[in-house]
Amino acid sequence: MFIINAVVLAIFWVLLMALPEFVLTQFEAETYVSTLYAVRFIGGALLMGGLLLWFLQDISAKKQKVVAFLLLAGSVGGFVMGLLGMTSIGVLRANGWIPLV
Repeated sequence: MFIINAVVLAIFWVLLMALPEFVLTQFEAETYVSTLYAVRFIGGALLMGGLLLWFLQDISAKKQKVVAFLLLAGSVGGFVMGLLGMTSIGVLRANGWIPLV
C-alpha cells in the first residue's frame, strides 16, 4: 500500500511542478504568480511524502501498521481542519471541495 501511495504522490508532484497552471485551471482557481509558487511548494511537500512512504516499505509489518494509522489520523485531522476553515470564511466554491478530498 505504501508503494501505491508513493507512486500517486510522485504523479501529483510531477503535475504540480511541471504544469501548475493546468492544475490550477482544473480547480478553477486564479493563476497569480504567488499561487503558482504555492502550488510548486505543495508539490515539493508531496515529493517528500512520497519518498518517505517509498523508504518505509522495508520496515516491519508492525511498524508499518503504526505509520499507516498515524498517516490516516493526520489526513482525517487535515480534512476536518480544512473543511472548518473553508466553511467558516465562506470560500467554498463549486469545486472547492476537491482539494479536501
